[in-house]
Amino acid sequence: MSQAYSQDVPIDMEAIASNLAHYVLIQERTQFGVKRADIVEKILQGNARLLREAVDNASRLLEDTIGYQIREVPGKRLYIVVNSLDLTGLEEHLSQDEQCEHVRGLICIILSLILMNIGETLAETDLWNFLREINIEHDDKKHPVFGDIEKLIKVTFVKQHYLEHVKKKDGPGEFSWGYRAQYEFKPMEILKFVADVYSDGKSPRDFTMAYKRISEKEKQSKRISDQKNQTRDFVDNSRMRTSVTRSGS
Repeated sequence: MSQAYSQDVPIDMEAIASNLAHYVLIQERTQFGVKRADIVEKILQGNARLLREAVDNASRLLEDTIGYQIREVPGKRLYIVVNSLDLTGLEEHLSQDEQCEHVRGLICIILSLILMNIGETLAETDLWNFLREINIEHDDKKHPVFGDIEKLIKVTFVKQHYLEHVKKKDGPGEFSWGYRAQYEFKPMEILKFVADVYSDGKSPRDFTMAYKRISEKEKQSKRISDQKNQTRDFVDNSRMRTSVTRSGS
């Protein structure tokens, strides 16, 4: 059993950040997320007070070295690793091995269907009907590429946080974008994907309502991102000044 950090022993936050970064990368191979409780137990030796600083430091380490960040999934007590690089097109997502390419392609299709709806939700029945049009039956348990279709979409994609699935008492459930998808797929790139599918010279601007909605969201996201960066710079500068003050005393 791991021992808790002693108050008499200096805590090496740099080592903790390195260990945590390595740990989440290994655990996130399934893309199911890393439990907060596991981080506290296995990396922080039970000291939950170190959690926020440890995650921030580990996320900064990953971002500086390989362009990834650690993000907490709201309301889930889970952390996921997401790509923080400025990807310029969906081809970045579709350049893996053939199986991954097919799976990512299916994710792109589902996300695009959700995005084009005004409420940005998609009823199960609407998704199953669309998939049937492209010769994918949702109740196919042995699809040659995807295996169990319904399980892949309703279980795996949801656990991987590409999709959110809400059950309805009086009707079919609904899908929406999951937390991971919000980081790994840009809505405007998905809209370009939709325009390319039509292949008749359409551009994202031709989808007036969706384009306007996405543009407004991008502006809002940029404002929030700028505010977060300013806060991060302030915290970093404050820590640096504190460190200099301590070393000089």
